[in-house]
Amino acid sequence: MYSRILVAIDGSIFSKQAASRAIMFAHDNQARLMLLHVCTDADNITDADNITTEDANDENSVKLSSIDLLRFYCDVIRREGVIADLRAPSGDPGQQICEVAKQWDADLILMGHRDSSTLDKPALNSVGYYVLDHAPCSLLVMPDSINLPIAVAVQRASAML
Repeated sequence: MYSRILVAIDGSIFSKQAASRAIMFAHDNQARLMLLHVCTDADNITDADNITTEDANDENSVKLSSIDLLRFYCDVIRREGVIADLRAPSGDPGQQICEVAKQWDADLILMGHRDSSTLDKPALNSVGYYVLDHAPCSLLVMPDSINLPIAVAVQRASAML
């Protein structure tokens, strides 16, 4: 059914849940995954679930921590027997998700969402709404209320970072 699944990762519990579902889909469909984290200026202002950088003004430190995050997920996914690629472009997250999905020829984009109650309301500057309007393929948005068993394993492993 799906052969190329792009999963957007930002370090939050919501993206961990999306990664968990992507692992299950990829395993069940013998699909390839693309792990994508888009580096933005917002990466410099983070909460406990997000990426931290050593120097908020150093673009390279943001890139490095993004790549470290993606490598961590890639290792977890490969342990599950799934092939995974990774990318960490800079720019607008919604635009980059759609552009990478198009370039990579993804047939599914999987991403988390912080508040499922806002899916029925227009939201300015919402990555999810941008991707919904511009995705070149199918889109699966994981609401924050879903807790998958593998997400717990990913969460425990990420605590070791």
